Amino acid sequence: MSDQRPLTPPPGGAPQQPPKKEPKKGVTAILDSQAIEKALLNMQRSSNEAAVTELRTKQAGTLPMRVVVNAIGQLLYRIGTQAEYLFVLLLRAFKRIAAAVFMVFTSIIGAFTTPVLHFFGSMMHDITEPWRKIAQGLRHARHTMRESEEGRAAGLRQIRQGIRLNRHVLLGALNWIFPVGAALVFTFTVHQMLLNGFSLRVTYNGEVIGFVEADTVWDSAVKIVNSRIIASNDENVDASWLAKPSFSIVPVDPAARSSATVMADTLISQSSDQIQNATGVTVDGTLVGVAEGAAELQAALDSLLAPYQTGAAGHEASFAHDIQLVSGVYYTSSIHTVDEVVAMLRSVPEYLQVKTVDIEEYDTEIPIEVVEQPSDQYYVGVRRTIQRGEEGEQHVVARVTRIDGTEVSREPIETTVIEEMQPEIVVVGTKEKLSSIGQVGSGEWTFPVPGYRGHSTYPGHRGEDIQADYGTPIYAAEGGTVLKAEYHRSWGNYVLIDHHNGLYSLYGHCSSLAVVAGQEVGRGELIAYIGSTGNSFGNHLHMEVWSDPSGSWSCLLNPLDFVTPPNG
Repeated sequence: MSDQRPLTPPPGGAPQQPPKKEPKKGVTAILDSQAIEKALLNMQRSSNEAAVTELRTKQAGTLPMRVVVNAIGQLLYRIGTQAEYLFVLLLRAFKRIAAAVFMVFTSIIGAFTTPVLHFFGSMMHDITEPWRKIAQGLRHARHTMRESEEGRAAGLRQIRQGIRLNRHVLLGALNWIFPVGAALVFTFTVHQMLLNGFSLRVTYNGEVIGFVEADTVWDSAVKIVNSRIIASNDENVDASWLAKPSFSIVPVDPAARSSATVMADTLISQSSDQIQNATGVTVDGTLVGVAEGAAELQAALDSLLAPYQTGAAGHEASFAHDIQLVSGVYYTSSIHTVDEVVAMLRSVPEYLQVKTVDIEEYDTEIPIEVVEQPSDQYYVGVRRTIQRGEEGEQHVVARVTRIDGTEVSREPIETTVIEEMQPEIVVVGTKEKLSSIGQVGSGEWTFPVPGYRGHSTYPGHRGEDIQADYGTPIYAAEGGTVLKAEYHRSWGNYVLIDHHNGLYSLYGHCSSLAVVAGQEVGRGELIAYIGSTGNSFGNHLHMEVWSDPSGSWSCLLNPLDFVTPPNG
């Protein structure tokens, strides 16, 4: 059922006519640039008019979202349409250019190939035409021979007649055959000449010694020989050994040519009166002598080492110096016999020194290791041994090297400890001394009792008595080793110090001692306290100075010659 309604005329006017239908446009009309542009303008105009109409219906100052979206959509649509239109134009231009290039290319190929094909076609026709006619005549002759009663004679007459009638054809064929044949012969000849080529024949000392590609090969061969020549210090390597060669150009197979290396070997063999292969003996890089036999030289050197070869496990014997055999090219005048070369070596005894290496096992002591321990309980310069060291024992496997029997090195390669070594531990003082106390070993003794009250002596007295209160500290007047720190019936508690310079000092009647025997003390170090032990009356220090450790009357010295009381 149709949904079209009958048209009714508008009031006061004629009946409205239905709109005419636009004819459908084909692909050609769509691709037409003017049609595309017109359609685009119409679409843009109608869209803009609709947007403006809607915009006018809105209140002033507001912009509907649909209008914005519609404007953006129209912009994107226009960009896409213009891009598609540009692509169509570029595609058309590319097709036109490709068609033009193809036509030009085919024209060039046709202009070149047509005369070439015509030339070869004409040549093939001229070459094959005589043979086609000859073949036709032969077929006719065979046919005639079969039909004629005269047989073979008739056939031969037919052949002669065919040759006579086609003489110009044969001559025309020969005009092609002879030049082509000559060209083939020429090509073959040139190919053979290029294949074999020319070389230089080398004549040396009147004999042909080979062929080379160029004279540069000969020059290279001469350089190789000169580089092989080994000369002594008083000889110069030059080309004085070289005779003058002669060259001539000859055709020869390239396989017969000699390389520079081969030509160098040939040169050496042809110059034996000047140079030849031999073996030189060098010692630490210096050439000593030259002989012809390398094997004989090696045997002679081995015989010199033979007496030192013991055959023991790990034993080695060799020359102490670097002796080498160097094979090469030497001047004939420098070559000697093997015995003469050995005599040259013997003339310098150092050349033939023999080095032997043996593996030896033995037990040995482990030396005492001294371990120092810093301590601020002792003054600087004081060393006190708190543990005596003891040597250890170990089993050693060593590599021992000797030159002509004299040991030059001993390298342990394995050690096994049998008994551990006990280290010696020494306490080393780090405490700084007072400024009033002298320094160790300076030779300037310090007064032993800085807090004394007085001092005195009398005839027949062994030393100096220094009075002080009970318990006043007593300091060592000079550094040294405490020989004794014990009680004596006369001196009471006393300390005897060895100063290691031939002098000894004794401190007696002490109430108590601050050191022990064997202890190292420094000058100004505390050793005891004032008392009245032994054969004494009142608290004081009895001080003696000895010139030897016997303590006899003859060794007594005046203590005031070494110490000076602070108060005089």
